Amino acid sequence: MRIVAHDDADGQCALAIYIFSLGTFKSSEISFPTSIFKPFGYFEEKTEVMIDMHPFKYPYENTLIDHHGDPITIRELTSKGYLNKDRLYYSSGCSTLALYHSDIKIPDEVLWLVAIGCSGDRVEHLIPKYIKKRFPFLFTRMSLLKSEEFVPMMPLSWIRSLVNTGRYIRDPMKTFKILLSHDIEDIVFVRSDDVLKIVEEKFKLEREYRKLMRKGLIKFIEIGSHIIYGEMVSKYKLQSRIASMVWSKNRKKTVILCNRVNDDLYEISIRGPLTRQIVTLINQIHGVDRDVSIATHRIAGGGYLKKKDLRRFFTILNVKYAQ
Repeated sequence: MRIVAHDDADGQCALAIYIFSLGTFKSSEISFPTSIFKPFGYFEEKTEVMIDMHPFKYPYENTLIDHHGDPITIRELTSKGYLNKDRLYYSSGCSTLALYHSDIKIPDEVLWLVAIGCSGDRVEHLIPKYIKKRFPFLFTRMSLLKSEEFVPMMPLSWIRSLVNTGRYIRDPMKTFKILLSHDIEDIVFVRSDDVLKIVEEKFKLEREYRKLMRKGLIKFIEIGSHIIYGEMVSKYKLQSRIASMVWSKNRKKTVILCNRVNDDLYEISIRGPLTRQIVTLINQIHGVDRDVSIATHRIAGGGYLKKKDLRRFFTILNVKYAQ
C-alpha cells in the first residue's frame, strides 16, 4: 500500500493515527511528497491513501483523508462521483479530526495525536472534550525547554513544535517515527536519543530563525496596497513560519515569501486573503489550469517555482497588483 501525507504536524499525526488503527506500517510505502519538491501530479496514479493533501485528480477507488476545501464543495464533488463517499474521511477542522469523527476504530491510548494535529493547524478550540479529559497532561502548563531556555508552556504546544521540526528540516520521517514509537511523556521529557536529536535540530532552527529576523536578511517590499513580497535563503523550510508571523501583523494584506533552496528552485509560502489567486497564478506559470478552491486554504498556501519562472511571477504580481 502506498500512503502519502502532508509533512506538517496534522499530516504526520493523522498518518500515525491511520497506521495505529489499521496496523499497516510494515506493509506500506510511506512518503511526504511536500518535502521533496515534486508537483502533485507525479504520485496521483500510484497512491492508494492520501492524507492531509487534496489532489486535483485522484483515483475514485482510493482513500482520501483531508480537510481542505469547504464542505459544500466537497459534498458537490462527492455527489458528482468525483470523490468516493465510502473512502472519503473529511472534516472542516483538520485531518486528525476527520479520522476521529470517522468509523475507523482508533486505539484509545493514541487519541492524544488528535490534539497535536488540531494544534498544528491552529484549531485547538475543536479538540474534543473527551481527549482533554483523557490526556490532561497535554494541557497542563509547566516549565519546558524552548529555544535553549525553560519557559512556561503546555506539552501540547511543545510536541507540536517538535513535530513541525521534522518539516522544517525537510525530514518529517524522523519525527513521524517518534510519534509511532514514543508516548507523550517520553517525548516531552526527552527520554530517548531519537527525541534528543530532534530537540537539537529544533535549537538549530531557532538560531537560524533569530538570525534571519535579527540581521534583516529577508528583504520585504510592498507591491501596491495588497501584497507584501519577500525573498530569503535558508536550508530550512522556515518561510511558512516567517510568512505567518509577518501576516499576523498585516492581516489585510497578502504575504508572499520565497525561499531559495538551491541554485534553481524557490519554495513559496503565501498567507492572506489573496492566497487562492496567488496559488492559481503559480499553477498557470506551471502550465496547469486548476480550481485551487478544493485544495488550498483560503488564507494559507504555497508552491514551487524555478528561478527563471520566479522573475516572471514577480513581474506578473507587479502588473496585477502594483496599483
